[in-house]
Amino acid sequence: NNISKSQREISEFLTSLNVKFFENHRKLISPKEVDFYLPEENMAIEFNGNYFHSEYGGGKNKKYHLNKSKECKQKEVKLIHIFEDEWLLKKEIVKSRIKNMLNKTTKKIYGRKCEVRIITSEEKKIFLTDNHIQGNSVDKERIGLFYNNELVSVMTFSKMRIALGQKDTKEGE
Repeated sequence: NNISKSQREISEFLTSLNVKFFENHRKLISPKEVDFYLPEENMAIEFNGNYFHSEYGGGKNKKYHLNKSKECKQKEVKLIHIFEDEWLLKKEIVKSRIKNMLNKTTKKIYGRKCEVRIITSEEKKIFLTDNHIQGNSVDKERIGLFYNNELVSVMTFSKMRIALGQKDTKEGE
C-alpha cells in the first residue's frame, strides 16, 4: 500500500502499453517481492529508491539487487532494475528501453538503410547525453550510424582501463 509516485508512474506507463502485469508480486521469488511482474513477457521490473534500496538507508546487502536478479533468472524471468535517479532524471530514456524490451517500439530502423561515419567528440557527447542511460563517456574513437542524415546510434572505443584490472595491451574496449 506504500507505493511511491514514481512506482505509480511506471504502472501507468505499463498500462498505456497494454501490457499485462501484476504489482507488488510475491509469488515469483517468494517471499521476496518484485514491483511489477509481466508473466507473458518473462520479465519483472523493480523500482529501486536510492535511499531505501541502499546499504545505508535500507540496510540492503551490497549484493541484494544482484541476488534478486539471479533468483528471477533461475525462474527464466529477466529482472529490470530502475533506479530512482534514472527515473527522475532520464525518464524518457528508461521508457524507451522498456518499450524496446517489450517489442513496443513503433519506429524501427534497419542497418542496411544506414550509413556509418566517424563522428566528432561533440556529436558523440550530445547523442549519449540525450540517449544513453549513463550519459557521455571517455573514448579515443567514435563511430556514428546515420539514417537519412540523422545520427541514430553511436559506438565508442577506448584503451583498456588498467584501473579496472585490465591488462595494458594494444587492445581496446
